Amino acid sequence: MIRKLHQNKKENQRSRKRASKGNSKWPFVRVDGCHLKTKYGGQLLIAVGRDPNDQYFPLALGVVENETKESWRWFIQILMEDIGQDKRYVFISNQQKEMFDRIEHRLCLRHLYANFKKFGGGTLIRDLMMGASKATYHQGWVQKMNELKKVDLDAWNWLMAVPTKCWCKHAFSFYPKCDVLMNNIFESFNTTILVARDKPILSICEWIRKYILNRVATSAHKLEKWQHRVMFIPRRRLDNEVFNSGHWLPTWSMNEKFQVTHNFNTQEFIVDIAIKHVAVTFGIWWEFLCRHVVVALSYRKQSHDDFVDECYTREKYAICYGFSVSPINGQDMWPKVEMNELPPLAYKQGPGRPRKVRIRESGEEGARKRRPGVAYKCTKCDQFGRNALTCKSLTQDPAALKRKRKVRAQKKATTAEEPTDAQSQPTNVQSEDIPKVVQNVEPANMENMEPTNVQNMEPTNVKSENIQEVV
Repeated sequence: MIRKLHQNKKENQRSRKRASKGNSKWPFVRVDGCHLKTKYGGQLLIAVGRDPNDQYFPLALGVVENETKESWRWFIQILMEDIGQDKRYVFISNQQKEMFDRIEHRLCLRHLYANFKKFGGGTLIRDLMMGASKATYHQGWVQKMNELKKVDLDAWNWLMAVPTKCWCKHAFSFYPKCDVLMNNIFESFNTTILVARDKPILSICEWIRKYILNRVATSAHKLEKWQHRVMFIPRRRLDNEVFNSGHWLPTWSMNEKFQVTHNFNTQEFIVDIAIKHVAVTFGIWWEFLCRHVVVALSYRKQSHDDFVDECYTREKYAICYGFSVSPINGQDMWPKVEMNELPPLAYKQGPGRPRKVRIRESGEEGARKRRPGVAYKCTKCDQFGRNALTCKSLTQDPAALKRKRKVRAQKKATTAEEPTDAQSQPTNVQSEDIPKVVQNVEPANMENMEPTNVQNMEPTNVKSENIQEVV
């Protein structure tokens, strides 16, 4: 296998260069990990990009024992060596912010909100946080944060400690031309490989390789049927912006400058088509046309497709999937190479039955839900606002012990009833001893033996079949 990979090294390098060239206008990488459902466990680290059709583009994957800083540092280092360190990249992940000190990094808003939910507040705090993150200009962000400060000061202090460049749209850099807030594309790829995550390491790597092999060929074949400049999924987004631009009214200033006004509120923004400037973002428009630019272009009767960035075009899509993954023979035909055998992952057997389904978070579908409006007490100290896991009490409250969830008792084994005296006595005469008893009886006595003697014999000492033989 190693020799086969070395034989295709030059071809794979050329393929990666063509792919990176096709995605050169989009230096945005998503990284995350998922559990392997095998006996030995492990973590699968994956790096995913985005193609011109706004779909995921797998870049690299690696299998590690645990998701730690050392494993992430090893994975990111090899990834940067492969895609090249002479270019600026922007990463988005869930929690690995310590690994991107010298790299521009964004946090997934969904996982950031999972940590933010500890302050409670329900949908009010959630909507204020989401509104602040989606605000495209600074004044809108300040307005939402001031409302959050009035509702919950602790939540406001916790959120202000997170750098705004990691989770707010108005503070994102314009370089990657991407304003996504969540790592949903990786979750889509994770759902695709879900059927293979319970396989051994070599089997799952081969499954993913064959999936990418077929995906590249299928994507190149679909391109032949699409003749428009903008790809299919970005085209639907553009049509949606064209529909929503009907609520805005353009006012022509001079040259290519416009002032667009909303029909039902007081929002007004400046649009300069010449330098691609939109005041709603305090800079150039990013990856896609917004409704403010669309209404200005419609006023000048200019085509919307001509102003869409080239990272969404058909030409870039053809370059992105203009290579093929080399097929290889089966595992039984792999050449043998002289190398040290890789040790297996360290086996760690946890308590209880191994899990195949992850523990659901609070508020997620399938998670354990508490009854609304009911306050729970600690089963150790019998006080509100605590639980048995984090309680620091050294004594067990008797009242709380009564409410403690009972452990399911083991089923008691049914004991057999004690036998009676008559049933407990074993038979003294065996079948093989009966002939000896008959031989010891004199013939004369046998002739004079009365039949009542046989009937009066105790049946507990002689079995029924043995009585017939005696008679």
